[in-house]
Amino acid sequence: MILALIVVIALIVILSYVYITKRFPKETFELNLPEKEKIVSIKLEEGISVKIVSDSTKINDIYDTIASANYKTNNKSKTEMPKGYNTLIKLSFNYEDEVATTIYVYTKNSKYYLEQSTNGIYDIDSNVFEAIENYLI
Repeated sequence: MILALIVVIALIVILSYVYITKRFPKETFELNLPEKEKIVSIKLEEGISVKIVSDSTKINDIYDTIASANYKTNNKSKTEMPKGYNTLIKLSFNYEDEVATTIYVYTKNSKYYLEQSTNGIYDIDSNVFEAIENYLI
């Protein structure tokens, strides 16, 4: 009798979970980068260090480093910029006269992230962070 009750309760819990997750799926976010051909410069900022990259080869390298992975996440960016980070690099992709897109790459609790405001927070490999950081040297 008790075993039957446990089985019925387990089935109710499982069916409820399946119903809720199908009815209310998590939102998925994808990284939105500007069109590579329209970028005229990338401004990199880390603390007081600022570097503007306008060489098309370097722009392509930075862009390709970031775009190398198919970034998808369920973690929504809820702030204008990351909080609680250890190291933060701000990248501003610029068109002729305006900022096209701003993203942040940062470390937090020994993990590496890329964040796009009002979009998502993406896990990245340390080699992506280090490649971007090398452009500030």
